[in-house]
Amino acid sequence: MSDIVVRKATVVDAETVAAMMTGLSFSVGVSGIPEPAAREPANAIFTAPVVTRRMRAMAHVEEVYLAERDGDALGFMSLRLVPYLDQDVPYAEVMNLFVHAKYQRQGVARALVSFAEKIAAAQGATVMRILTGDDNLNAQAFYRAAGYDMPNVSFEKFLTPEGANA
Repeated sequence: MSDIVVRKATVVDAETVAAMMTGLSFSVGVSGIPEPAAREPANAIFTAPVVTRRMRAMAHVEEVYLAERDGDALGFMSLRLVPYLDQDVPYAEVMNLFVHAKYQRQGVARALVSFAEKIAAAQGATVMRILTGDDNLNAQAFYRAAGYDMPNVSFEKFLTPEGANA
């Protein structure tokens, strides 16, 4: 068995990324859609054209990376480098991280996070943030084992087109 290779995904990979986004959505829901609707098939299934459009829209803000072994897609992550007021350098955020069930506990997530850390450090980022659900205990355990702390509490509110008062 060869080593895990992590590479930047392109729109050519949209079908593969769409399938993994669908897997992630059925596992943890879709960000921006309140539960339980976040796991309904109409909301949780991604298509290649949707992923292609979104990858193009987020270019230069958020990049998608694939983990592969022997030509098989094992998992993916997306990484943002964000300028902010606190420092003259960006901070980094892993926004999505997914590993196919049959490849879990084989170092895939660790390879993706390590790759993200290297990219972020090379771009001058001094901190990496990783978002996960408060009920995603497996992910929380993984991030702690990878050396991450939970120093902040995050809040969110779902907004409607009419405004935040709904």
